[in-house]
Amino acid sequence: MNLQPSTLGAEDSYIWYPTRNGIYSVKSGYHSIKGQALTPASNQSGFDWIKDVWSGTFSPKMKTFLWTTIQKAIPLGANLQSSGVTQEIKCIRCGQRETEAHIFFSCEFAVKVWEYTHLTLNIDIASLPDVASALVAFRNNRCLPPLGVTTPLLPWILWALWTARNVVIFEQRTYTVEETAIRAIKLAREWNQAQLTQKKISTTTQGSIAGLPLLGLSQPPSIGTRIIKTDAAWDKKTQTAGLAWIASEPPSSRTTQGAKIHWNVASPLAAEALAIRNALQDAAASGITFLQIYSDNQTLIRAINGKIFEKEINGILKDIETLSSLFVESSFCFISRAKNGLADSLAKSILRTPLCVMGRPTG
Repeated sequence: MNLQPSTLGAEDSYIWYPTRNGIYSVKSGYHSIKGQALTPASNQSGFDWIKDVWSGTFSPKMKTFLWTTIQKAIPLGANLQSSGVTQEIKCIRCGQRETEAHIFFSCEFAVKVWEYTHLTLNIDIASLPDVASALVAFRNNRCLPPLGVTTPLLPWILWALWTARNVVIFEQRTYTVEETAIRAIKLAREWNQAQLTQKKISTTTQGSIAGLPLLGLSQPPSIGTRIIKTDAAWDKKTQTAGLAWIASEPPSSRTTQGAKIHWNVASPLAAEALAIRNALQDAAASGITFLQIYSDNQTLIRAINGKIFEKEINGILKDIETLSSLFVESSFCFISRAKNGLADSLAKSILRTPLCVMGRPTG
């Protein structure tokens, strides 16, 4: 009952649910048969791929390196041995078995590099079993002055240890402890400074909307353009949504509004999409030709403008596309929640109506 199909006769299509874009791949099929997630989690309790790797405040190169390391895909001695490539699995520095834990944490060289960086957390580096565990342990680490690094230093230290190891093997050169630690700090500091510079440029050129792709850049509306601000309030317990939209036509200060209760709504995203669909239907019935639609849901606006696939609201998106073609000109833009207060209040108000509180009528 929570399915939200198209109400305007959009054609059905096949969707492969295990992938985000709905397109089947051999890899996703294999993992589905094996009952595994497409992005397997670490054995370390609390480790999260999104939080600890992909959303980390460090360079994409470091994220790829962490992913490769955690997936046991870097050519460490232990990894090569498990793949049957070689029998030689000794550390090039101390002769012990070259494992992930040893090369990054327990080797005497690695321990000294960690000590040189002066991190504030009291962590027993040598006892860490793998990189995933280190990412969890170092979530709240801070660097002491005067390093000049405010973002996590962990990935850069791991990278410096790895490249120092490779220099010994392939170039027969040796970095000292100080050189390795300073190289990690220098790389982290340079990346930090580059991000601050880019942030200043973006703020200057684009204002508060900079960095939000596919959210739509609204132009000053021409006379006769209807502006509609939409919002939705959602009750998780009853799976009910209050949909609302506020319409105006500058320069006139006159506004009109619409609201509706919708049952069997599975998520806030679906509720927001339904609010836009209802607002478009209302606008089409009034015979206007120019339209600007606003929503404070970034995911939804990206899905509409960028044709980003969202399985959950696929039918609603197709209806929005069909309805928008009825206007001479239509655009969909993001608006901050603070500037969408009227639609938000109306949506919450309709959700609190007695009919909605009592539940959906059965007769």
